[in-house]
Amino acid sequence: MRDYLVKGCIFNIGLILITCSIYSGLKTDSFFENASTTKGRVVGFVSSERYIETSKYNSVEETVYSPVINFYTQYGEQIEFVSCCEFLSTSDVSNQVQVMYNPNDPEEAYMDRALCRTSNALGFGVMGFLLVIIGLYVLVNAGGLPNISQFITYKDKNNEKN
Repeated sequence: MRDYLVKGCIFNIGLILITCSIYSGLKTDSFFENASTTKGRVVGFVSSERYIETSKYNSVEETVYSPVINFYTQYGEQIEFVSCCEFLSTSDVSNQVQVMYNPNDPEEAYMDRALCRTSNALGFGVMGFLLVIIGLYVLVNAGGLPNISQFITYKDKNNEKN
């Protein structure tokens, strides 16, 4: 029994990630349904380094850029934020961008771009799906799925005495 619990952890983690993907997607959809839209202006970039593995022993350092966006709310309040979207070049972003923000909390703002909208849900979903598949593979190929009768005790009617 314990062996199946340990092997089932991969599968269970996958299910948790899929659940997080669904929650993140629903939360994001809710935000974008209620958000106000305006034009924003890219006023700069924040650069950061990330490493991409090219093989088992090699990785490449890559610089990515997140735009700093300035916009005005419907009430004229000026807001500036760093987008969570990353680009490989500063020329990949136009000077004017579409911004969606929470009218009740304008600091909660996002650059309106399809990848920015779905990145969390997509990431959780893909990782969850892969872990569920790997978990099922491990369970099936490491002795098969458990037979439920191993865990249930019952009385055989032929041997039962009244």
